[in-house]
Amino acid sequence: MMLHTKLVSLLTLLPLLALSPDAEAAAGKKLLELRYEVRVSGLKIGKARLTVFRGKKKGDKRIDRIRFKADVKPLGVAALKMGGDGTTWVTSDYAPVKARWAWSEMGRPAEVKAQWANGAFDGRYFRDGAERKRIKTKTNQQQMTDVVTVLPWIMSEKPKAGQTLKTTTFTGNQLYNVTAKVGGAESVALPTGDRKALRVE
Repeated sequence: MMLHTKLVSLLTLLPLLALSPDAEAAAGKKLLELRYEVRVSGLKIGKARLTVFRGKKKGDKRIDRIRFKADVKPLGVAALKMGGDGTTWVTSDYAPVKARWAWSEMGRPAEVKAQWANGAFDGRYFRDGAERKRIKTKTNQQQMTDVVTVLPWIMSEKPKAGQTLKTTTFTGNQLYNVTAKVGGAESVALPTGDRKALRVE
């Protein structure tokens, strides 16, 4: 299996807040919720939401749950509608344990099943009900993320301006080496008012 290297520009304005485990939170409580509008040339074509839920403790570890839901309708055309609903389970320091994602692209269903265990990664990609690709490799779980967990992981690292973060990210059918460069703080205009944020590219 060839591990491709790619600099992925997240183009994300990262809120200046610390995402850290909440030892007092009850199981099922929301630890974080991020809502997105998907826009092209200023036109809203969809929305997405990422939510981190506190999980139950298993042995000496706590397994939290990160859920991502998206609904995108390019150009307002129903036939081009894309939607997704995925969950990745992580340790309290955001190391992934397993993932289950399902989505559709123009009516064609796709699914991902992945797990990280005992220093190994096993990711399976399905399209139209059939397995199309499988990636199996040895890995350091603490240095790996996926597209659902990468942003909460960056936030949990409490990034500072000028810092560079690196991770290997699973996208569903490929692994990429991701480099995230943290820029300086800037003010972002939101409907609820201006807010300071860090730009991560």
